[in-house]
Amino acid sequence: MIKKDFNALEERRLAAVEMQNNDIKPIDIAASLNVSRQAVSVWLKKYKTIGKKGLLKRKATGRPAKFNMIVFSKELPQILKKGAVEFGYTTDMWTTANISEVVWRKFGIKYHRDHIRKLLHKLGFSCQKPQKRAIERDDRIINNWVKTTWPYVKKNDKKPRNTCVC
Repeated sequence: MIKKDFNALEERRLAAVEMQNNDIKPIDIAASLNVSRQAVSVWLKKYKTIGKKGLLKRKATGRPAKFNMIVFSKELPQILKKGAVEFGYTTDMWTTANISEVVWRKFGIKYHRDHIRKLLHKLGFSCQKPQKRAIERDDRIINNWVKTTWPYVKKNDKKPRNTCVC
């Protein structure tokens, strides 16, 4: 892949203006710079309306942000402090999907839940994944097993076994 030399492109645009100032026709400028006549016309029009600044290279800024991060950083923590129940959810635990929905309702901006996680991280929040535990879990039985059965399993672990203790 060939990289563009933006300095050379800028020089070419400025050379077109210089040639036009020397009374050279746009079609001849296009031929000498090896570009289309339309490109020369666009450059000359930009030069007439904006000036030299219109022909200079500039940084490609990309798509503008959907939302002002300063406003977002002030309002979102207040929303999160109110709790999820305040916004109609059954539990007070926020999920990125819930936050995404509230942002859509409050600000009219649709964000994917994965992007909400990134925005929260920028604001200093950390997403916590809930620890999954079985509903049937009984800590008393587990502690009893660890005290009585586990030492036996661990003690006999050095011997070769044909059975599996699961």
